[in-house]
Amino acid sequence: MTITDIITEFGAYYMANRANLTNLRSKLWIPNDTELHFPIIPCTDTKYETAYGIMQRVTQPWKKQWSPINALTMKPKTIFLQKLKIDIDETPDDLEGTWLGFLARPDAQGKPQNLDRKTWPFIRWYLEEYLIPQHREDMTMNEDFWGVKTAPPGGATPGAAGTIYDGLNKQIDDSIDDGIANLVPTGALELGNDDFVTQIEDWVTSILFLFPFLNGRKLKLFMNANNATRYKKGMRKLYGQDGDFIQLSNEKVTDTMVQICGLNSMLSDPADAGTASNKIFLTLPENCNTFVKLSNNQQYFNVESNKREVSIFTDYWRTIAFHQDRYVWSSEL
Repeated sequence: MTITDIITEFGAYYMANRANLTNLRSKLWIPNDTELHFPIIPCTDTKYETAYGIMQRVTQPWKKQWSPINALTMKPKTIFLQKLKIDIDETPDDLEGTWLGFLARPDAQGKPQNLDRKTWPFIRWYLEEYLIPQHREDMTMNEDFWGVKTAPPGGATPGAAGTIYDGLNKQIDDSIDDGIANLVPTGALELGNDDFVTQIEDWVTSILFLFPFLNGRKLKLFMNANNATRYKKGMRKLYGQDGDFIQLSNEKVTDTMVQICGLNSMLSDPADAGTASNKIFLTLPENCNTFVKLSNNQQYFNVESNKREVSIFTDYWRTIAFHQDRYVWSSEL
């Protein structure tokens, strides 16, 4: 914890007024929008096993001879969860005698002073206002889309951002390479917003033409949040402010049940800061989940006092994935 700027700005003086809490402002957190579209499924193990059937035709012309068709093929898939952790050391004593003193040792009011730092107000404030929101932001911005599983370095050096598990970007690319997910090229994205809308509409139409079982089904089309905003602007320009936005939503592709889903997680590659993904991918809503091991520490932190230092830590198992990769359609970008 670095409080040098606070001391410089306000001076190293103590104000025993808990109302000062209203003067503290947290950073604006990036919401975990991948969990919005990939809801959590609790797992009892560190892997999630599923299977899907591929059904061929069963109907044939009549004849007297018995001529069975072996139509059903089952394809198993195992989704492996990965273990992650949070390790934090803080020294609340650094707050005493400063403007932030109201977060440090509670007023003893004539009783022996509380020496157990983990019970000081700072810890709860730090967990609720900073640590937990930062963890959720870490997962959406570093791991859920951009992640590439990499073994952490030895010793006390933390592993790099974006290395806990393979995120959606790598999963899609690997599945296309394996001939499972479907590659449907778009070419370079159009620069004009209205042209971009037409490009997306044509792309979706081509998929529905090749895979007619998707017609009439709810689908989600994912793109980075900035491109989703461009799409909405383009819809407004193409169809006008007076369009029937109950029937023709600016978040949906015209005449389909395809919802446009903008993801903040696609905006900035942690391994190449500032680089956004222009990938566009389409799938069924029920095909999307985040997998978390049941009854572990996802919502729990252990807080320990070691003399005057407080350690905060947790670890649990998690990943994000599609149930069936064959029901994923992606651009080449």
